[in-house]
Amino acid sequence: MRVPGFADLYTSLVVGRVSGQMVAIALILFVLARYQSPQLAGLTAFFAITPGLVVSPIAGALLDPYGRARLVMLDYIRNATLRGLALTLSIFNLSWGVLNIAIPVLVLGRLHGGPASVGILWGAMGAAGLVSALVVGRLDSRGRERRLMFVAILISVAAMALLPFASSVTIVFIAMTIAGLANGPFDIGLFTLRQRRTDPAWFGRAFAISMSVNWMGTPIGSALAGPVIAWSLDAALWAAVVIALVSAVFPLVAVPARDEP
Repeated sequence: MRVPGFADLYTSLVVGRVSGQMVAIALILFVLARYQSPQLAGLTAFFAITPGLVVSPIAGALLDPYGRARLVMLDYIRNATLRGLALTLSIFNLSWGVLNIAIPVLVLGRLHGGPASVGILWGAMGAAGLVSALVVGRLDSRGRERRLMFVAILISVAAMALLPFASSVTIVFIAMTIAGLANGPFDIGLFTLRQRRTDPAWFGRAFAISMSVNWMGTPIGSALAGPVIAWSLDAALWAAVVIALVSAVFPLVAVPARDEP
């Protein structure tokens, strides 16, 4: 059944997401090219992302017909699934916040690539994620979401571990493609589990606040990455690997195995 207006909504979301990603990458590349400062690039990423995360719970509260956003925040303390997912993704995104700055520095500085190479790398990761999501999305994941997220993070960790040894942009391309392939199944496990264990009446506020909490790791990781990269690029890359590996524990230990009443 065709949902009226869905195609237009989907198209606008895709275009908006594409433009947003272009701006994010362009900002980091601009700062690195103009000021040669990983620290400033990290702060730029932090201030570019954080305001939207702060405002999103307000938007979510306005979407639902009743209740208050702060009640959803309390629900994160009463709801073990939402709490476990928040821990998983916020820590996992901390590693990607580091890589948002470390990968351009790696490509531009150590491997002597150009801005186009950086864009191609992130594009390859996104394309791989789309393909894997379309393939895995056709399978029944009910009851297997936690393991799906766990395995996906481990695959991403293995891909990240290639980066400190990268001697060419091709190796970085392979690592990013592998990480992208893992992101598709991870997102399916995350979103299906969160949707199934959230009351539909709370979708607007719960998802908005969830996005805020989950993605907060990205700007924090980017802000912390700058000073570490200025000291040692390899240290930043390995820090991303270790942080991602730690996040793999939470889907199994912090997210309940069974649906809650």
